[in-house]
Amino acid sequence: MDDSDRAPLEHTKRSGDMRDGRTGVRKLFRFDPTVSTGTLLQLGAIVIGASMAYGTYREDRAQTHADIEQVKHDADRDREDVKAAFSDFRDDMKTMKADMSDVKQSLAVLKAQSASGGSRR
Repeated sequence: MDDSDRAPLEHTKRSGDMRDGRTGVRKLFRFDPTVSTGTLLQLGAIVIGASMAYGTYREDRAQTHADIEQVKHDADRDREDVKAAFSDFRDDMKTMKADMSDVKQSLAVLKAQSASGGSRR
C-alpha cells in the first residue's frame, strides 16, 4: 500500500450496518451504545423541561382552585345579599299595605263626611 492510497475502512464497518445477515433487509435504525455529552445534555434538558412543565401545571391547578373557591364565596355572599334585599322588600310591602289600609279608611271617612255634609245644606 502506497502513502497516496485510500485507507482501508472495511474493518470499521459493523456486520449489521447495511443489511441484516439473516433476512437481507436493510436496517433503518441502528443502536449506538455510546453515551456522549450531547446525550447527557439532552437527557438533562428533558428532565428540566418536564419538571418546569409539572411546576407550571401545579401552579395553574392551585390558581384554578383558588378562583373556584373565590367564586363560591362570592355566590354565598350574593345569595345572602339577595335574601336581605327580599326581606327588606317584604317589610316595605307590609308597610305599604298598612298605609293603603289607612288611606282606604281615611277615604271612607271623607266620603261619609261629604255625604252627610251635603245633605245638611
